[in-house]
Amino acid sequence: MREGSSFKCDLIRRNLLNLGKAGIPFDIFNAQDMSLIDFSGYKLVVFMDAFSMDDTMKKIVKEKM
Repeated sequence: MREGSSFKCDLIRRNLLNLGKAGIPFDIFNAQDMSLIDFSGYKLVVFMDAFSMDDTMKKIVKEKM
């Protein structure tokens, strides 16, 4: 999917809006910070922009999840 596409941005925006409407507490992290984050306190992790996940990011996710 093309970086910055309006479809991708709209999809992410709508998902964040729906999480807020549901009253679900959530945190937002920058993908570049993934290797620094301690995910042990999380029961669920949602990747809103998994369309553009490169091989390095996939490796970090596999190691940390």
